[in-house]
Amino acid sequence: MRLRMEGYGEAGGDAGAPNGDLYIEMHVSPNSSFTRIGGDNIETKAEITPAQAVMGSSITIKTIDGRKIDLKVPAGVQYNTALKISGEGVRRRGRPGDLLVRMKIIIPKHPGAQEKELYEKILELEGNKESGQGSKGFFQDLKDKMK
Repeated sequence: MRLRMEGYGEAGGDAGAPNGDLYIEMHVSPNSSFTRIGGDNIETKAEITPAQAVMGSSITIKTIDGRKIDLKVPAGVQYNTALKISGEGVRRRGRPGDLLVRMKIIIPKHPGAQEKELYEKILELEGNKESGQGSKGFFQDLKDKMK
């Protein structure tokens, strides 16, 4: 962005000549937590657990100016879904943009014994416990039903 401040530059060359203009150039540095999307919107990421994604929860999000805001994550949210917090984006020309919070569901690499037991129960309830393969697929299920 380049700002022009009329009359704040160097003095005019001739006696009584008006001062010149002062130009100020501004550059926005990249941020490791936020990415600018379009003009005034920004995006950040939030890591949630599979349980939070399935059941929904409330998480705390840090805004670009360092404030903390509670965000309600709806039950059944999918990986990479962006939830919008209106008015928390870049403020420019009096109108603030939005803050988009991209959901990243983090799967535990080394679940504890109790977690494993609970995940096994979930698999049982889903009917996919056998050899971890799950459903045969749409066409195979359809073919089996036609027999």
